[in-house]
Amino acid sequence: MNNLDQPWTDVEDDEQPSAAEPKSVAPRVRGGALGLTYLGALFFAVVYFGRPGDWIPGLSSVPLAKIAVVFPIIGIVGAILMGNKLRFQKELKILTLLFFDLMLCIPFSTWRGGSFDTVLFVFGKAALIAVILVQVLITGERIRRMMLVQTVAFMVVMALTLRSGITQGGRLVGVLGGIFSNPNDLAAGVASVLPFAVMFLLLTRNIVKRLFWLGGIILMLYGVGATYSRGGFITMAAGILAIAWYFGAKGARKKLLVMIVVAALIVPLLLSGSYALRLESIFDRSLDVSGSETARGTLLIRSLELAATHPLFGVGPGQFVVESGSWHAAHNSYTEMFAEAGIAGGILFLALFWTAFQRLRKPTLKSNAPRELWLLRAAALSSLATFVISGCFASLEYQFFPYFLIAYCISITALVQEESEVIKSESNWKQRQAVLCAE
Repeated sequence: MNNLDQPWTDVEDDEQPSAAEPKSVAPRVRGGALGLTYLGALFFAVVYFGRPGDWIPGLSSVPLAKIAVVFPIIGIVGAILMGNKLRFQKELKILTLLFFDLMLCIPFSTWRGGSFDTVLFVFGKAALIAVILVQVLITGERIRRMMLVQTVAFMVVMALTLRSGITQGGRLVGVLGGIFSNPNDLAAGVASVLPFAVMFLLLTRNIVKRLFWLGGIILMLYGVGATYSRGGFITMAAGILAIAWYFGAKGARKKLLVMIVVAALIVPLLLSGSYALRLESIFDRSLDVSGSETARGTLLIRSLELAATHPLFGVGPGQFVVESGSWHAAHNSYTEMFAEAGIAGGILFLALFWTAFQRLRKPTLKSNAPRELWLLRAAALSSLATFVISGCFASLEYQFFPYFLIAYCISITALVQEESEVIKSESNWKQRQAVLCAE
């Protein structure tokens, strides 16, 4: 039975549905207000990742992201008023604690107004979207559709960026604003959605679609190299290893392993020799003619110093750039969170991703589980592993993508647990039928 696209219910992690007969553990469809909430969340994803205001004339002055986020919020409020029980797993509890911890840091911030805006209107919206996504991503189809929006958005932006040829100091920079403007953030984002593209490649048997996804993967690999981002290169390498492990080794897809290795070897050869020299500067700072490697090291040390001297409440959410002495971010999500929110905030931030990883890795999929479910989990695990590495080279703690990823991990785990229970129910039912027939 393929139960991947059947909605899961509000069964808690430690509750076990009845295995009396081979039926779905999710008999109740969550429609109504939550169905509309999903459409609102999908619209927000299109606006946030697609950034139509940056390339459609006349929309640049319209706050589309702020307008789009209203729809899922209204939907979730309506769902609560209609009596829908919300799922609130451990990760969401940690996320809520982190939000309140950041709020506690505001009175001790070096700039209270700036921290208030960062917590309430940036991090708060990201956390709320994560809560909403967990409620509405109840089928494999919905999860895939949300991943599709992100992946295609990054592919299109990378294609437009390469076509524009806009560079800064010899490095390719994003053609759109927001998360796509900075070459390091662009490289980190592309690397994190690469596992989704691999999943879509493996899901389709249509030759045209396969060529589309294969071309998209090569495009993204080349684009990350064209940004000349050292952190992006390390992140992409980590992503390729994660894909090789979760899709290839764990999924017994040797052809994929070979294809990944070939692509990883060929794509760098298409880039100029100056990129290889830039990568060598990771190990030899004397080769870093721009001095950015030294500046990164200085910022890292500064973030650790601020974390040590402000252990309780940090310097305030969003205020590291002010206290850095150079108006730069730390380029490290973890040390920046410790510097801005103290020890408690830093630990909660780390715990959020560790808990999500443990949740997704723990359930065991049966060999006869749907192929789509295997691929969904492999994609989420690979993307999570890639993001964790990218957080060491970019300040991503207030962006939406990591919290989308947390929601994916929770929702996919629910599908894995549901499918395991359905398979177990079918097995028990068949055994009882065999016993009855024998009698």
